[in-house]
Amino acid sequence: MNTEDNVFHVTDENGKQIRMEVLFTYDNTEQGLVYIVYTDNTLDDEGNVNTYASYFYPDEDEPRLRVIENDEKWNMIKEILESLNKGEIPD
Repeated sequence: MNTEDNVFHVTDENGKQIRMEVLFTYDNTEQGLVYIVYTDNTLDDEGNVNTYASYFYPDEDEPRLRVIENDEKWNMIKEILESLNKGEIPD
């Protein structure tokens, strides 16, 4: 995964390349992974920008996005987003 210029591409289930824009990353040195929040700049039914979050291990030869399935990890992402919305910089 190459995130030059804060953009990367993912392949959907039909083989189509989708352009994603990185909103922010959060290095979790304790866990040895990086959380990434990104968007494809599409809108949901309510007019909100679709936003996604995943994580990856930066030391892999070819890092790949992994699904966040853990409530603890989701809560951490939510806390970071809330801090950013308030103009705070998370630790």
